Amino acid sequence: MTMEAHTPLVFDVGANVGDKAAAFAAGGARVICFEPLPDCADALRHRFADTPAVRVVQMAMGPEAGRQTLSICSDATTISTFSEAWKQGRFKDYRWDRTVEVEVGTLNGAVAAHGRPDYCKIDVEGFERSVLAGLTQPVPVVSFEFCREGLDETRACVEHLTGLGYRYFNVGFGECPTFRHGAWIGADALLAELAAHPHDLVWGDVYASWSEMPPAILAPFLPASPPAQWRDGLEALTAYGLTYPGVPLRLHLGCGETRLPGYVNIDYPSDAHNVMAVRPDFEADILGLHFPDGTVDEVRLHHVFEHFNRVAAYGLLVRWHRWLKPGGVLHLETPDTVGCAREVADASLPYALRLRSLRHMEGDQTASWGYHVGHWFGERFRHTLERLGFIGVTIENHSSGHEPPLHNVTARAVKDADRPLDEQIAAVEELLWDSTVDRTERPTWERWREQLRTFLADGEAPPAPNAHPALFAETKAQAAVPDDLAAFLARLVADQGKPPAIAEIHDFNQRDRDRWVAGQAAAVPAGGRVLDVGAGTCRYRAAFAHCAYTSHDFKRYEGFQDPARHEGLYGSIDLVSDILDLPAPDASFDAVLCTEVLEHVPEPAAAVREMARVLAPGGTLILTAPLGSGLHQEPYHYYGGFTPHWYRHVCARNGLEVREIMPNGGFFRLLAQETARVAWTMDQHRDLHGGHDGVVGRLFGELLPRYLHALDDACHIGQFTVGYHVVAVKPAP
Repeated sequence: MTMEAHTPLVFDVGANVGDKAAAFAAGGARVICFEPLPDCADALRHRFADTPAVRVVQMAMGPEAGRQTLSICSDATTISTFSEAWKQGRFKDYRWDRTVEVEVGTLNGAVAAHGRPDYCKIDVEGFERSVLAGLTQPVPVVSFEFCREGLDETRACVEHLTGLGYRYFNVGFGECPTFRHGAWIGADALLAELAAHPHDLVWGDVYASWSEMPPAILAPFLPASPPAQWRDGLEALTAYGLTYPGVPLRLHLGCGETRLPGYVNIDYPSDAHNVMAVRPDFEADILGLHFPDGTVDEVRLHHVFEHFNRVAAYGLLVRWHRWLKPGGVLHLETPDTVGCAREVADASLPYALRLRSLRHMEGDQTASWGYHVGHWFGERFRHTLERLGFIGVTIENHSSGHEPPLHNVTARAVKDADRPLDEQIAAVEELLWDSTVDRTERPTWERWREQLRTFLADGEAPPAPNAHPALFAETKAQAAVPDDLAAFLARLVADQGKPPAIAEIHDFNQRDRDRWVAGQAAAVPAGGRVLDVGAGTCRYRAAFAHCAYTSHDFKRYEGFQDPARHEGLYGSIDLVSDILDLPAPDASFDAVLCTEVLEHVPEPAAAVREMARVLAPGGTLILTAPLGSGLHQEPYHYYGGFTPHWYRHVCARNGLEVREIMPNGGFFRLLAQETARVAWTMDQHRDLHGGHDGVVGRLFGELLPRYLHALDDACHIGQFTVGYHVVAVKPAP
C-alpha cells in the first residue's frame, strides 16, 4: 500500500482575524476556523480565499447547539463575548452597545462533522467553560484562554479536562509564543502557579495534553530558551504577562526570597543559589538585563548592589538611569561600610561582634557571586548619584533587625531628565579616577574606562572576582590550577545559563527519540493500522491518535516502578503475548513500532522476523534500540545494543529494505550523558570528594555536559552513540 503523510487537523475556536490559523496552516496543518462574529468571519474568508487548508465556519461553540445572543464591543470588536462576567472585568469601561444573534454548535458536533483534531485552540473571551462543556471526548491537546479575574472559571475548565482524563498541563503567559515550562506539570501545580502570579491582570493560555508526548503540530510551542536569554527585558516581561501597557513597571532586582507585591521580582534561577530558596517572577542575570530607555518606573535592590565591582556598579547606575522614566525612582540598600568599619575598629567591643560586622561587609561567600566587592556609604551614594544626574537624593543610615544590629544604608533618588550617554560616561570616568591611589595608576584607570565602554556598548560585564576559585578550590593533594585550565573552567561557569536547558541535555536520549517517533507517526496516514510492540506505558499512543493503534506487551516485568514518571508501569495493553508469537494474522498492520525493546529479547533477530510477518506489504517497521547501555529492567536485559550492520543484516534476511539508520547523537553527546551520571550517582560516592561533592556534582552534572553537548554539534564522531533509530519497509509485491 502507499503510505501518505498525516496532515494535522486544528480547530481554531474563536479564530478572530486568523493570525493563529495562518501560523498553523503555514506549518502544514489543516485548520477549521470557528468564528461567530460576522465582520471577523468575512475577514477570515477574504484572508484565506486562496488557502485550501483553511476552512471558515461562521458559528460559535457552546454547551449545546442552538442560537445565542453575542454582545459586541464597539471599542474593540475582537473581544465580543457571550459572557456577562467578562463584560464586567477588565473591559467594564468599554462600550458594549450592540448585539447579534448567532448560530451555536458544540465541539462534539464539530468532531463528528470534521474529524477529531490533533489540537483544539479555544479563545472565546470568558466563555471557555461553556465551550468545553460541549466536549465529552478527549482530543490530543486542548488550549483555552484564561485571565486572572476569571480564576474560578479557569479552575472549572481544568476540572472538566481532568475529568476527561487529561493529566499534563502547561501555560503560556500573555502573547508569549512558547510554553512557560519545559516539561508538563500537573493540574494542581498549574492552578497554584496562576493563583500566585504577582500581576492582577495576568492572562494567557492553558494547555492540556492527553499524553506526555503531544502531537508534532505543537513543536513550535516548546521552550527554545530560558527567559534570561531575552535581549529586550520589556518584551520578555510583556510576553510572560508580568507587565502591561499603562501599568507602572517596578523592578525588584536580586529579589532572593523576598517577593515584593507590585514589583516584578527578578533573580538568578534557583539552581544558582545554594542557600536561599528563591522563587522569582522572572529568572535573569541582572548584568544581562536590557530595557528600552524611559520604560521603567522604579529600580529597587536590597543587599545586591554591593556584589558588583566598581566598573559594573557605575555602569549599572548609568544603565538604570536610562531605563527610568523622568520622575522614576532608584532605591538601593547595602551594608554601611562606615558604620561596619567603626564597629570592626572598636577594640572595646567583643571580638565575635567585630567579626559579625566584618562578615556583613564581606558577604556570605557561599557562591561565586556571594562576595561583597563594592563598599558603599551615605556620602559615596550621594556624590555618585548626583554626579550621574539623579535628584532628590535621600540617605538613611539604619540598623537591621538582628541583635546586636548590623549597619545598613539606603539611598533613594529620582531621575530628573534624560542625559546624553557621553556626558554620563565622562561623569563615571571622573568617579573612577577618584578611586585611584595616585597618578601612577593611570594604566589601571585606562583599563577601567575600556571595561566601562564595553559594558555599556554590548553588555559584556567586567571580570567578576571569584568566578571559579570558589567553585574549583584546591585540596591539599592538588597543585594550583594552571592559568589555561582556570580560564577554561571559568568559561564553563560563564556558559552555564545558555540554552538548551540542562534538563534537555540530561534527557536528550528520550526527548530526541520522542521527537523522531513523532515525525514517523506523522508519516502514517489517518486510519492506518499500527502495532506498538513492547508498548509498556503506551508512551506513543497519542502520537498515533489519528491511526488505528494497537498496543502489545508481554506484561511480565515487575521491577522498578515510578508512577510520577510512568516508568515500569503498563498502559492499556490490547495484545498480551511473547514477542515471538504475536497474536495477529499475517500482513495485518500498516506500521509496526518497537522502541527500546530488542535489548530485552533473548532472540532479537527472531523478534524482527515476527514483526515482519504481521507487517503488510508496503508497510513500515519503526525501530529504536541502544548501541550500549547499563543494566536495566533486569532480569530481562540480554544485549548491550545493536549496530547498523546488525539492522541491515537482520532486515535483509526477513525481506525488509532499510530506508534510514540514524544515530541518536555522537560521541560527545554520549559522553555528556555518561559524565552526568557522576552527579546522578553522587549519593554512592559523596564522601570520596574531600568535602567538594557540591563542586564535583556541578562540574559533572551541569558544566561538562553542557560543554560536551554543544561540542557534539560542532564535531560529530559517529562511532559512538547512545543508539540508533531505524526505518525499514516491507516491499509491495
